[in-house]
Amino acid sequence: MSALRGRFTRRGGGAIVHFDHPSIPDVIHFGGADWRAKREFHITLAGTTTMRMLTEDPDDVIKRAARRLTFSITTRDEFWHVREEKTRTIIRMCDISGAEEFFAALERELQIVIERPPYHVTLYTIGTLRGIGIATRAELERLGEPLTEPERDALLSVIQ
Repeated sequence: MSALRGRFTRRGGGAIVHFDHPSIPDVIHFGGADWRAKREFHITLAGTTTMRMLTEDPDDVIKRAARRLTFSITTRDEFWHVREEKTRTIIRMCDISGAEEFFAALERELQIVIERPPYHVTLYTIGTLRGIGIATRAELERLGEPLTEPERDALLSVIQ
């Protein structure tokens, strides 16, 4: 898949890249359940909670770090099933150009090393409209499991 243009926004002290994901069905039956598609697609670079732990003024810091950067997203054929209590999501892992430059600028300004999040987009949900926040690889591995190749192929056959 070719890279998709991202639109950077600051939201509540966090940094998010929105993009237009190719059209997917509103509801799918997958893995024995009915899943609802998200209405908007984004990748969280740095969530509100993370940024508030790093600085008292996240909006200005984020604004400076993102200045003059452009972001583009390339989705990967790697999907995860994520669970948190009664909430479930299907996420798709992504690569995002511009993210490394953004984090390098944040690190220079804040004088700390920041762990990169597992870049992903939430495609489908059960029990939430928002998704499940995943800021670290450890959280992804604790809450999720990668779809097997047959599961991935079945999902792709339904959403493409």
